[in-house]
Amino acid sequence: VFVLEPMLATGGSAADAIRALDLSGVVGVTVLAVVGTPAALDRLGEARDDLRVVIGAVDPGLDDDGYIVPGLGDFGDRLFGTPHA
Repeated sequence: VFVLEPMLATGGSAADAIRALDLSGVVGVTVLAVVGTPAALDRLGEARDDLRVVIGAVDPGLDDDGYIVPGLGDFGDRLFGTPHA
């Protein structure tokens, strides 16, 4: 199963998806991401032993608002053309 995640900031959403897949008995999970942080990779490393992560780039960390630094900006805003508040 592939979990597609454009940005792994904290890894929380991907970890929740992996837990749901575990409850369904899924084996062989791969997370595909464009960019992420070391914190997210650490969190996913705790999710399950056989997890594979394929990521385009690892940025240094998060800012005070939880955005990846330097990151890509807000992916949802970019995808849907909504202004960031």
